[in-house]
Order: sequence, then C-alpha cells, then structure tokens
Amino acid sequence: MLNLIITFALLAAAAYVGFLFVRAYTTTTGSWWQRTLSAGKSSATIVWAQLLIMSTGFINAFADIMSQVDPSRPTRSNPSCSRSMSRRSPC
Repeated sequence: MLNLIITFALLAAAAYVGFLFVRAYTTTTGSWWQRTLSAGKSSATIVWAQLLIMSTGFINAFADIMSQVDPSRPTRSNPSCSRSMSRRSPC
C-alpha cells in the first residue's frame, strides 16, 4: 500500500513539473528554443532536468502500477484461457 502511495506521489510530482513547463512555454513568445529556454528559467540545464524528471517519473510510475496487476488473472486477450478448457487449467 505504501508503495502505491509513493508511486502516485511520484506521478503527481512529474505531472506538476510538466504542467509548470507547459504553462511557462505557452505564456512566452519567440522561437521554439527561446520559449523552451524561457520555460526552463533561461537555463538549458533546468530544461534537461525537467525533461528527466518528467520522463523517469512517468516511466517508473507506469512500471510500478503495472507490477501491481495480477498477471495470473485471465484476460480476454489471452487466447490460451478459453471457456472450453477444464477447471484445472492455470487460467
């Protein structure tokens, strides 16, 4: 349970960084690079850090959420788990 709370906190932090970046990017004018640099407070290092925070946050949160899914539960896309199989099937 604690792992899931931390995962959603990480996801919220990554979304917040993304929101701040998009808001700053859309409120400025200029070329693509000028707007990107302005969103990063005139520092390419901050832009790079924001990109890394967003990408690793979303990827790690997605991986943690997917690891919580029970892989042994049958799904419709699993062709080996059909209704014609016996009750002792692993599905």
